[in-house]
Amino acid sequence: MAREVLVAASLAVQGVHKREKLDNVTMPVLKHTTETWRGAGGLVDQEISLGLEVIVAQFSIVGLDLDLQNAISLSKRDKLFVIYAYARQKGGANVKVKVTMRGLLKPSDQDAVEGNNLVKNGWEFVCDYYKYEQAGKIVHEVDVNGTVMIIGGVDEAAAHNEGLGL
Repeated sequence: MAREVLVAASLAVQGVHKREKLDNVTMPVLKHTTETWRGAGGLVDQEISLGLEVIVAQFSIVGLDLDLQNAISLSKRDKLFVIYAYARQKGGANVKVKVTMRGLLKPSDQDAVEGNNLVKNGWEFVCDYYKYEQAGKIVHEVDVNGTVMIIGGVDEAAAHNEGLGL
């Protein structure tokens, strides 16, 4: 199996690329929300998965950005953010990575304005919708409101949705 190393990334906000302003980006990581449980007579605690934690991407931009300022909204969670990246395989071939997200944009921090320093603005993007594609194939897709949860190419929400009559 080939090993890939993530080499570069770009961010598009509502279709506008921020490559020249992007300082860094942290892609969302799917994490389980768990609870520890030991049944009556159990010898060892078990971690029971209760679903996924909130899906969050983080990034920082050099300078102020009007597109980001305009994307802040208290009520609308429909902003489209796309991370374009590529990974390099051990043999030198490039693999395209695309992360598509919709949700809520939140400013997280801002550097102090000082002479001879670039001011960086930190942001968090809380996803209601998240799709991770690698080499053109969907690996993960989570639609919080649409009750879709494809993890590793498997729809883990199918039985849940069927049980709820969805």
